[in-house]
Amino acid sequence: MKKYLFACLFLVSVIGKPNDSLQAVIDTTQNLEKKVKALNSLAWSYRSTDLRKADSLSNIAIDLAKQNDFETEYANALNTLGVLDLMQGRMEEGVEKLEECAEINLRNKVYKAYLDNRMNIGLTFYFKGELDTSATIMWDLYHLADSLDELAINKQLLHNLSSIYNAQGKYVEALEVAFKSLDNAKKQGDESEVSKTYNSIGLIYDYLGNLEKAKYYHRRSFSINQENNDIDGLSSNYGNLGEIYRQNEAWDSAYYCYKKAFYYAKQMGDSSSIAGQMMNLAIYYEQINEFDSAKVLIKRALGISKRNDFGYQITLGDNMMGFNYLNRDQAKKAIPFLRSSLEQSTAYGIPDVIQANYDGLYQAYLSLNKTDSAIKYLEKWIHLKDSLTNLKAQEKIDWLETEYRTAEKEKEIAQLNNLKTKNELEISQQRNWIIILISGLFGAFLITMVVVQRNKRKSQAEKDAAIIKERDKRTEAVFSAQEEERKRISKDLHDGVGQQLSGLKMAFQKLSSDLKTSNPEKETELEKLTTILHESADEVRSISHQMMPKALTELGIIEAIDDMLEKSLGSSSISYEFEHFGIDNRLDEKIEVSLYRITQELINNIIKHSEAKKVAVQLFKNKGKVILIVEDNGKGIQKSQVSDGHGLLNIKSRLNSIHGEVNYEPSPQSGTTATVRIPIA
Repeated sequence: MKKYLFACLFLVSVIGKPNDSLQAVIDTTQNLEKKVKALNSLAWSYRSTDLRKADSLSNIAIDLAKQNDFETEYANALNTLGVLDLMQGRMEEGVEKLEECAEINLRNKVYKAYLDNRMNIGLTFYFKGELDTSATIMWDLYHLADSLDELAINKQLLHNLSSIYNAQGKYVEALEVAFKSLDNAKKQGDESEVSKTYNSIGLIYDYLGNLEKAKYYHRRSFSINQENNDIDGLSSNYGNLGEIYRQNEAWDSAYYCYKKAFYYAKQMGDSSSIAGQMMNLAIYYEQINEFDSAKVLIKRALGISKRNDFGYQITLGDNMMGFNYLNRDQAKKAIPFLRSSLEQSTAYGIPDVIQANYDGLYQAYLSLNKTDSAIKYLEKWIHLKDSLTNLKAQEKIDWLETEYRTAEKEKEIAQLNNLKTKNELEISQQRNWIIILISGLFGAFLITMVVVQRNKRKSQAEKDAAIIKERDKRTEAVFSAQEEERKRISKDLHDGVGQQLSGLKMAFQKLSSDLKTSNPEKETELEKLTTILHESADEVRSISHQMMPKALTELGIIEAIDDMLEKSLGSSSISYEFEHFGIDNRLDEKIEVSLYRITQELINNIIKHSEAKKVAVQLFKNKGKVILIVEDNGKGIQKSQVSDGHGLLNIKSRLNSIHGEVNYEPSPQSGTTATVRIPIA
């Protein structure tokens, strides 16, 4: 089942961006109006990270403003509290505050603030699923803003309209207003809104099935949000990139993106985002047949959505719960959820979800042997699918009508000439029997040829498998011998040459001390020799460590990779992150050595060729596999490098010997993402 994601719309405030001096103003200023203004700005800055603090600061501001007749700041505080209500699903309370705020701003002719308030009220209809009403309000405000010469808000109104049309399946209209919004945002230099609009355009292309364009726009949004550390935007980006990976069946990458999106959603404390990312993760668990885990996530997401009256997510959650029961052959339990979702999606006018519900109900009734009901929903599904394809659907209808009329005419002619053509029909039947006999013989011949060819292919496949198995054995033997030789050399260097050099250092230090006393003029020369001896000992230790890192043999793969990254990148201009989870115990020695060498090779390639500034390394377990992801933001890898590079071929050979695989693809940061998967017991 396809997951339907809904773009976030803008909840706006008339308050400007806070700065580092706001808290100082609140603590030190004697001017009450400045204090209230600073409180309002600071409260707004906390809306995405600490809702309680935002609410507390706004209530202090509104009390001070009311006591001192600061009507403008009273309206600003009221607006913030109204937006906080909407973010937490308290629609009626939020609308009541925003209505009062809008009246104050209209009375004082603060039109920009008035338009903001009315837009936030219009968004409540979106969240409730009343899309036509929300679109009407947005267009009315758009024309009003033009007449009042308040053009700055129009890009936000257009962005919201794009999201509304997108939810309704009106993709052409959605793209038109999205690109218009993007143009306005670029002209005004609003990076945050440019990023959000890129994200919306990416979603529209996703729904249209153009995944390459979708990925392109999501990456552009991702780059802006990462540079600005916008956790709200990053949560959305990771969720949407996960959806693209899901459609490409790159499930490991999808799972990683969904987990990151969920992490950022929890950081924000945004109920809607948390519920949405739970549904994303549920889709992943459905794919790997962990239906119970998926059900738990869907139930939690539905609970959040129902408590907050999130109409879209309730509709989607019911649909997902229905398919969860279908996947477990519990059609009777699935039907109430699918019918509920169908009723809501029909009321909200969301065609893709309606179509998914038709499909689910068809499957449910078919499994219960209720053929009439199953056919009814199949016909509805076909009809809606056709209507969504516009011109193709019309062409299909025209073709079917032509075929129907032709068939009717042929039927009439056949009835009129039935008596005259009786003999011809008998001859035709005899001819048909001959044709059937010949066809049968020909079919038998084809089947025989197919069987022969299949046996040949099977035999060849067995030979190829034997060759590959033997090759893998040889490769494994080479790498095992190589690692054993590394261990031996490392031990010899450490225990033999290393200890001898250490003893030599101690003896030379004593001798040097004596010589400096008896021959002071030799001091400079002795210091040079001492330095060379120290450097030689250090070089031997370094070579010994590279041959077989002590951290790998004694502590394990996590500490070894961490140590290698610090030594390779710690003193360079390339910053790095290393994340890991699920690696609680030591892995098989061959796997740990392979992971270490592969990571080492990838990091060396990044340093030498990528011109990257950032590197991210993830290592985790998932469904019987250990997965390594190395991502950089450099200039990217070329196809010729993948097929011809000596180091990359070495990685592939290592993985072949332990039945692993590697995939290289452009990363969300326009560099390269290398994903390594190794099966474990």
